[in-house]
Amino acid sequence: MNSSNSRYYKNVLAGVLTEGDCGYEFYYLPEYIELAEAKPVSLTLPLRKESYQNNVLFPLFSNKGNENQVTMLYSCLFSYSATQHFLKSRRSAS
Repeated sequence: MNSSNSRYYKNVLAGVLTEGDCGYEFYYLPEYIELAEAKPVSLTLPLRKESYQNNVLFPLFSNKGNENQVTMLYSCLFSYSATQHFLKSRRSAS
């Protein structure tokens, strides 16, 4: 069984994730890598020409919740204030 689907980063087609008999493969499209504004879809999958392969689904793609849900979960589990973190990161970026 082989299946694939496109992966986007900020509404720009970035790469392709495929599932095969031996596991999963993700690769960035060459035209995406060449974009000046290209960013990795995840810190765990830095931009590169070679594909990433794994026998289990990459954590980024197995996350069923959106970023806001994950942030709220961390807030509850670790007494983490997402709002304070956001404001702090905005101040340090200025």
